[in-house]
Amino acid sequence: MSDEPDAMRFRAAMSRFPTGVVLLTQGGPNTLEAMTANSFASVSLQPPLILISVRSDSRMRARMDACTTFAIQILHEGQRHLAACFARHQRPGGAQAADVLEAVPTPLGNVIVASAIAVLECMLFARHAGGDHVIYIGRVACIHMSPDERLPLTFHRGEFTVPLSRLTIKSPHEEMRVNGISKAASALFEVGSARSASPDYRLP
Repeated sequence: MSDEPDAMRFRAAMSRFPTGVVLLTQGGPNTLEAMTANSFASVSLQPPLILISVRSDSRMRARMDACTTFAIQILHEGQRHLAACFARHQRPGGAQAADVLEAVPTPLGNVIVASAIAVLECMLFARHAGGDHVIYIGRVACIHMSPDERLPLTFHRGEFTVPLSRLTIKSPHEEMRVNGISKAASALFEVGSARSASPDYRLP
């Protein structure tokens, strides 16, 4: 194993860690900026805080620096097309983005993707420099949750993926059974076909 701090090797290592996929939105119906991201995590329960990381040279960075509110949409398996669309440099903005997302305005001044598994509307709490990214901390002000039981969209090894459902592992050395089909225990993900092209936010 090499300990050299090589950027490509670091990216390759991090690509082996599967993450969820979210859509970061900021602005109203006519000023909407939206961006796909996977660098998202909860930070605190009391108060409820989350973080999201944005590239320093991205379109979203200037918007986030000037905002007071933003929203995080947790995407589901059927929203790969949205994730791919808003990972591009030449992604829609403004009213066009709102139309593509079928976005709905909220009393907090955000527009949200109501079909997402969950939406967190946040007040900007803090920001921190983090190398070639800026880390934004949001205090969750409102939560919208869908009754839909669809699987979350995930990202693994450069692909949008869907976690296998009803996973049962009897032992580390046995096969697991997923929906009645035996698969090798290493096959943890069903790889999707959608991939981001020229992303503004570069997924690992």
